[in-house]
Amino acid sequence: MTGRKLLALVTPLVAVTLVLAAGMALAQESAYPQDHANLSTQQGSSWPPSCQMAMHEDLTTINYWEYLDPHSNVWNGYVLGNFSSSLFGLSAKRFDWIPVLAADFPSEQTQVGDFWVITVTLKPDVLWSDGTPFTADDMVFTLDTCADLELGQNWPHYCPDVLDHAEATGVLTVTYYFNEEVGLGVWQAGVSLAPILPKHYWGAHCRRSEDERGCCSLAVRPTTFLKMSLC
Repeated sequence: MTGRKLLALVTPLVAVTLVLAAGMALAQESAYPQDHANLSTQQGSSWPPSCQMAMHEDLTTINYWEYLDPHSNVWNGYVLGNFSSSLFGLSAKRFDWIPVLAADFPSEQTQVGDFWVITVTLKPDVLWSDGTPFTADDMVFTLDTCADLELGQNWPHYCPDVLDHAEATGVLTVTYYFNEEVGLGVWQAGVSLAPILPKHYWGAHCRRSEDERGCCSLAVRPTTFLKMSLC
């Protein structure tokens, strides 16, 4: 094929592409006005636009405790998976183990008496969505509930038998006491990634019932979640 014929074929394609690009840019500009100061008056209650996603199955629970126990499935995970946070997590690009609600990496694991101990300092100025401060008591409460109610499915990964207990040794300090020296599988890939739920909200609902193993009032809606100050 000669250069002239090739150019004749490519030119209309380029023109069509430019027209499509221009049309998409105009549509985007009309959908998202540039005058952000007057968005509320221009668009009324329909602004900002909402995003709706369809799933093949409905939720079976909106309770975070139950979502990780008997109702653990991918559909619940799509909705509830980010309702909670943890002291540590995995980075988005390289899956590095990084602090999330922890202020820094934990202390070195040291032996104190019969226990192997790890201490973590929490970030200050972190609030639950109702304005209640996030403290070490929330982390301890979550782990205690996991162990005391013998929650199953995913929960034993976060409160394994080798974890004797966790203690709030300060308002923003959590100390973990293990029965033996622990490695990556137990600490970095397990206990340190445990979700955290608010004690002030769930404390009155988490109890062992007489007629079943017990869970955290499955009818209660998880309306309280973490928000972090950006300052």
